[in-house]
Amino acid sequence: MTRRTVILLLGLLLSAGTFAPAVSHAMPPPPEILGIRVGFGGVYKVGVWTPVEVLGDVSRIIVPDGDGIPSQVTGGYVRFGRVDSQLTVEAEGGGQGIARKVFSSKADADVTGFGLHYRPAIGAARQLIVAVAPDPIGLEAAIGLLRQDEAERPVAVRLPDCSQLPDRWYGYEGVDVLVLSTSRPEAFADLKPDDARLEAIDQWIRMGGKLILSVGSQAETVLAEGAPLARFAPGRLNAMVPLRDTQMGALESFVLSSLPVPRVEGAFEVPQLTDVRGIVEVREADSMPLVIRTPRGFGQVIFLAADLDREPLSKWADRPELVTRLIEPPVVPSDDSSESSAVMQPGYRDMAGHLRSAMDRYDGVWMMPFWGVAVLIVVYLLLIGPCDYLFLRRIGRMRWTWITFPTVVVAFCLGAYGLAHYLKGDRVRINQVDLVDVDMTSKLVRGTSWFSVFSPKSQTYDLTFRPNPDVLARPGTPDTRVLLGWFGLPGTALGGMNPQAISPVAYSQSYEFSPQLDQISDMPIPVGSTKCLTARWQAKVGAGIDADLTGQQQSLSGTITSGLTFPLTDCLLAFDRWVYRIDTIEPGKPVRIDSSVRRSELRTLLTGQHVVADTEKHSYHQESTPYDPASLDVSYILNKMMFFEAAGGRRYTKLTNGYQRFVDLSELLKTGRAVLIAAAPDGHHGAELLRDGRPLDDTKENRVTFYRFVLPVERVERPTNH
Repeated sequence: MTRRTVILLLGLLLSAGTFAPAVSHAMPPPPEILGIRVGFGGVYKVGVWTPVEVLGDVSRIIVPDGDGIPSQVTGGYVRFGRVDSQLTVEAEGGGQGIARKVFSSKADADVTGFGLHYRPAIGAARQLIVAVAPDPIGLEAAIGLLRQDEAERPVAVRLPDCSQLPDRWYGYEGVDVLVLSTSRPEAFADLKPDDARLEAIDQWIRMGGKLILSVGSQAETVLAEGAPLARFAPGRLNAMVPLRDTQMGALESFVLSSLPVPRVEGAFEVPQLTDVRGIVEVREADSMPLVIRTPRGFGQVIFLAADLDREPLSKWADRPELVTRLIEPPVVPSDDSSESSAVMQPGYRDMAGHLRSAMDRYDGVWMMPFWGVAVLIVVYLLLIGPCDYLFLRRIGRMRWTWITFPTVVVAFCLGAYGLAHYLKGDRVRINQVDLVDVDMTSKLVRGTSWFSVFSPKSQTYDLTFRPNPDVLARPGTPDTRVLLGWFGLPGTALGGMNPQAISPVAYSQSYEFSPQLDQISDMPIPVGSTKCLTARWQAKVGAGIDADLTGQQQSLSGTITSGLTFPLTDCLLAFDRWVYRIDTIEPGKPVRIDSSVRRSELRTLLTGQHVVADTEKHSYHQESTPYDPASLDVSYILNKMMFFEAAGGRRYTKLTNGYQRFVDLSELLKTGRAVLIAAAPDGHHGAELLRDGRPLDDTKENRVTFYRFVLPVERVERPTNH
C-alpha cells in the first residue's frame, strides 16, 4: 500500500467520524406510546363508537369486536366488543420498525389522566349521562332515587370543562343524555362558534340525541349573539328578569314536590326568551318560560332557565327530582323482579338481542338440533366399535379391520360434509332490516340498517354500504354520510359482549375500518357462521311527505300528500298518545285526516290491548296480548322498538331497550310532532350492503324496510269559555 493510499483512507475515516453525528441527529426519534384515555372521564359503553386519546405516537388502534375478533382503526374512535378487553396501539416512524403497546382494562384504574390502564366498559343497555358542569348539579342524587339494580342503573359522569368532548358526532353514540351547565362560562371558554366539537353535538342531537341546557345567571354571556352555545337556545334572549323564590311554584308542581324552593335574599335573575320554538312545559304565572322542550331533527333540546348548581335550586331538597324529570330515565316497573324467568330462556335482556336472534335465522339454512348431533355421534361410535367388531368376527376376517375401520371413518366424514352442505347451502345469504327516518322540518334523512350475513365457507369480506336513493336529494354526493360497524349482542349470553366465559378466537390478524369508518376490509367469517353488522347514515331529503296538519287538544286534522314514487302500505300516523290508521298512501294523492279516520291509543295498538269478558263477575276488563320474546318476526320486534316507551316499554316486554335506544321516537311525540310510520313495498329497500362494489346478496330475499316521516303540526289552543 502506497503512502498516498494510506493518507486517502485516513481522510475518509476522519470524514466519516466528522459527519456521523450529523447523520445520527438527522434520524427521527423512535415512536413513543406513553398512555391512553378512554371515553368520558374514563366511562364508556360497550358496542358503540367511543373516543380514545393516545399520549404519544399512534398509527392504528386494535380492539376486539363483538365476536372477539381483532378490529383495527386509524382514527381516535374505536368500538369495544367486550366489557373487559385489551387495546393495542401501534405506531410507525423513523424507519425503526413498529412500536407496539398493549393496554388492558382494570376495575380500579386511575382515569384522572392518561394511563397504562382503563376501566371496563359499562353494559350496552345502561343509560350514560354526561354533564359538563364544574360544580355538582344533583346527578348522583337523582340516580340514587331510581329503583333499579346496580347492574342496570344509569351511570353519570361530570366533566369540569369541554376539553374531553368528541369532535365527531358518533363519539356520542353511547351517550343518552348530555347536560351543559353554564353557571361558569370559563368551562366553555375554548369553544369557538365554528368548533368541530359544537358541530359534533349539533349532529348528534339531530341524529336522535338529547341535550339539557341549563342557563341562568350567565345567560347574557352564554346566549349572546355569536356565542358558541347560543345555537342550542330555543329562542332569542330578551332580558334578564328578576325572579323571587316565591315565584318558583311552577317548578315545584312540575316535579310534584311538597317542599318549597328555599328562600334567598332579594331576587335572582333568569333569562327571558322570545320567539320561543317548541313546547313550554313549565311557565310562571306571568308567562315566563322556565322549561322548554324543542325538537331538533330526531333529537331534542330541553332548556332550563335557571342554574342547577346555584341558589336557590342548589339548596332545594327536591333538586334530584327535578334532574330526574329532565333526564327522563327509562321507566322500570315495580314488579320487575319477575322478569328473570321470562328472559333467561331466550338468552337476552335487551330488545336489540331479540332483533339479533331473529335475524340469525335464514330460509334455506337449517340448524342441526343438539339431539340430532348426539344421535349421529352415538351411531358413529357404534359403527367403528361394536358393529365393526361383530361383523368381522362373524365372517372370520378380523384382520380386515385395517380396511373396514378407515372406510367407515371416511364414509362418515363424507356423509357429514354432504349433510352440512345440504343443511346450509352454498351461497351467501343476508337478512336485512332497514329503518329510514325523514324529518320534513329540517329535511334530514336518518337511516339505520341491520344485517346478518351467513357465509357458507371461511372467507374474508371487503364491505361498503350504499343507501337507497328513493328519498335522497342528491344520492352518491358528499351530503350522504355513512357509518358502518358490527352489531353486538348485549348481555352475558353465549356470544354476548359481556360473556361469562371467554371463548377462543381463531383469528389473530385484525380486519380494518377505513379512516371515515364507512368501509370494512378483510373481515373474516368462519364456515357456516354469521356476522351481524349495522350501518347508520344521514343525508338531505329529496322527496317526502307534504303535511298540512293542525293539532288541537289531542286531536289531529289536515292533509298529507306523498311525494314519493312508490306507495306506502300499512300506514299509521302517531300524534300525542293517539294513532290514526290510514292503510295505503298512493303517490300524489292527498289523504284527509279528520274524525272519520279510525283512531286508537298508541299504547293500545302496540300492546294488542283488547276487551275481555269475565263471565263469573259479569264484567269486562282490558288485557294486553303478552309480548312474545321468542318471536322471529323482525317487523313485530321493530314495531315495539320504534315506540318502546309509548308501548309501556319495560313493563310490557320485560326487556330493556338501551343498546339501540335512538330508534325509539316516543319522546319526539312530546315535542308536538306527528310521526307517519309505513312499510315499503318489495324492491324499495332502504340500503344495500356491497362486496367489492357489488351487492353481497342480489336475491332481495328476507328484507324488511320501514319508513318514518316526522311531520310538523301547527298547534291551535281551543279558546276558553268564560
